Amino acid sequence: MLAVNKGSIKNFNGGLEGKISIVITNYKKELFLKKAILSCLNQSYKNIEIIVVDDCSAVKKSLNIVKSIGGNKVRYFYTTRNYGHYACCNYAIDQSTGKYVTFLGADDVIAKDHIKDLLIALKKYKLAGVCSLYTRYDKSGKRVGRNGRLCEASILFEKNRLTKDIGYFHMVRCAADSEYRERAIKYYGANKFGVLYSDSYKALYLPDSLTRNKKTKGGSPGRVKYVNQFRKNLKTSKPSSLHFDYKEGMLKFSLEKEIKVDNFDPKTFKEVVL
Repeated sequence: MLAVNKGSIKNFNGGLEGKISIVITNYKKELFLKKAILSCLNQSYKNIEIIVVDDCSAVKKSLNIVKSIGGNKVRYFYTTRNYGHYACCNYAIDQSTGKYVTFLGADDVIAKDHIKDLLIALKKYKLAGVCSLYTRYDKSGKRVGRNGRLCEASILFEKNRLTKDIGYFHMVRCAADSEYRERAIKYYGANKFGVLYSDSYKALYLPDSLTRNKKTKGGSPGRVKYVNQFRKNLKTSKPSSLHFDYKEGMLKFSLEKEIKVDNFDPKTFKEVVL
């Protein structure tokens, strides 16, 4: 991957244009959702829309939070069936009106220049996609672990380009952002995917998530198996065969029940006009 130092984009003279859609999916994170949305509205880059998708969690609560914020930059969707973050992201990508798409956890926040800096890095180095770094914090605000980890959740890309070339996230409940980044690198080449060395994404540490398991290194057994399988598949696949469409695509390998998304139906999603 191409390492992009923040100092190298400081004096960028090129024009920045195009709406950016920031997708936030919510599942039982209502206590943190308002803070996540406000961190988006506080961005120095103002041409944005925020798409909140309630993943069959607490529709009345999350909708009231969105309504309390007001403004015309936030859109609200909900689904009557729980699918997990990446399935909801896929649906939101198709509903988005931005030229670019990026993502934020409902319990996470981003620094004021996060979106602007990612867009500058993407434009200046003519990248297919770019991520930032992140730091984890617990509910009390105490830092957990080390600073400067790769934040695959923060990926920003031009929507029409990547969905045409490599498609969407796999329909799984964890690690699909890792797969998507590695698939993009396989398709475009490592020099076309960047990592901005800016610790601008603040993530809430949740010890019981599917990405962690005290007994299993690398996460839950289902996650470990999925990561091993998608990496093996990427090694043996030609770039031309990497496209995945969540509406009709099938994976070349099996998934454990704990992370698999079954019976996806876009008709279960509804938008509430605010």
